[in-house]
Amino acid sequence: MEDQVTGRGTIIISAVIMGILLIIGCGIKTDAGIKFEMEKRLTKADRLQDQIRQKNLTISDEDVKQLVDAYSEITKFLAPPKDIAEAKNASADRQQAWNLSSLASTRIGLIYLDRKMYDKAFDYFNTVAYCPATSPTQKNAVINYMAVAMEKAEKYPEAAALYDSLAEGYLPLASADNPNMDALGAPIKAAQMWAKNGDQARYLAGMDKARGYYSQLADKNKGSLLESAVLGKISASYIEQQSYPQAIATLRMVMPDSSGHTSPSMILMIADIYMNKMRDYLQAQKTYQEFERYYPTHQNIGAATLGEGLSLYEQGKYSDARKAVASIDKLPKVDQKTVAEGYYLTGLCYEHEDKWELARGQFDAVQATFPGLNEAFEAALYIAVHYRTANQKEQARKAFESAVEYINKYIEKSSSDAVACSRALGYLVRAYSENGDFDKAAEQLALLHEKYPQLPEGKLAPLRLADIYENNLKDPAKAVSWLKTFVNENPEADNISDIKSHFKTLEAQLGN
Repeated sequence: MEDQVTGRGTIIISAVIMGILLIIGCGIKTDAGIKFEMEKRLTKADRLQDQIRQKNLTISDEDVKQLVDAYSEITKFLAPPKDIAEAKNASADRQQAWNLSSLASTRIGLIYLDRKMYDKAFDYFNTVAYCPATSPTQKNAVINYMAVAMEKAEKYPEAAALYDSLAEGYLPLASADNPNMDALGAPIKAAQMWAKNGDQARYLAGMDKARGYYSQLADKNKGSLLESAVLGKISASYIEQQSYPQAIATLRMVMPDSSGHTSPSMILMIADIYMNKMRDYLQAQKTYQEFERYYPTHQNIGAATLGEGLSLYEQGKYSDARKAVASIDKLPKVDQKTVAEGYYLTGLCYEHEDKWELARGQFDAVQATFPGLNEAFEAALYIAVHYRTANQKEQARKAFESAVEYINKYIEKSSSDAVACSRALGYLVRAYSENGDFDKAAEQLALLHEKYPQLPEGKLAPLRLADIYENNLKDPAKAVSWLKTFVNENPEADNISDIKSHFKTLEAQLGN
């Protein structure tokens, strides 16, 4: 009898255990179990996205659907918390699960942003930004994405408001030793949105507001990396408005290095303003020399030395410019591109000193020593252009043929490197164009567009083809066709409105 009772008890306990297991199997899980399942699916979705992007430079509509479905699975595990109190009182596992859901939604938003589906992207970002489980830091990061989506959608007032929100949200989060450059850029971006919207008064007011914002942060974070960053932003705002003396004065305020001198990066920025913005080559020369004097072993000593040479060249002091870069290849930590630029500059100086054979030797040396660098291709073309300018027709013909052969050899040697090949093809187009062979130039541009549509040279190829067909080959129908291709493939290109306008004008002239 006792055995029968014991047996029945065992059966009952087993049945209860089985029932519990069945219930668990039917979907009632712990917060830890839910989090674990979400982590697995997020990893799987991320792996799928990596695989798709490795195979294709652009993802197809089917790829987008597949990825959105994969990430959406994660967002369906848990309903978001009703309020902040629920989010705070939840278990650590549930809080992390909500974060995983937000991460998946952000991934979907970024996919739509990449596909130029800005309203859909915005909706996903908005869901994350205003979820009670989202931390202030996470919210600020997502508001940045929301602002970008509105900017790309050309909804500039909305974008301006979001950039303002990003800037204000950053104030209580700002870290003295870890500046967030996206957030710090927001005040200037907000002002720029008003400029894009055609409201110059609000743009100017926005730039003043941005400088006030940066000054407030700088005052509260003296002697920190954050202070240096915001002073850099103040300087950038002055540069944008072409107030260069104020920009330089601001950069001089940036925290000096341990020696008490202006930091090396600031000196180079100041020199660049003198050189490329103000065209004050004497002040640029003095600033580069300041860098060389205080930081002779710095990793950017090559850039400063080259800068001094270029500033002297622009002053017409060709012999001094050559001397400035004469030992550039012996400097510590100097990179090959900087050395190549120094050699090239020496060639230009010799040419201006009427020492063409020495100049030609320098340009030949650049080609032989630095194959594949832009300076090498430039040197090959420069020789040909020199002879053409001097009206030495036979020499020019041979030099252009030599340049084409040099570039083609590099293309053959680098056939497996898409970036290198597309760049070299761009120089081949230039070689044919400089020599007046526009049919060949058009042929190479069409090849560039066909083989490398996602690389810079391939993207711009239709625009260059349109220019050649309109202005050189006098074939307006083909010019219109290539302009249409460019507009369709590059809806966010710089000056796209001007390009569209020109396209419509040409199209109207053809009677289309």
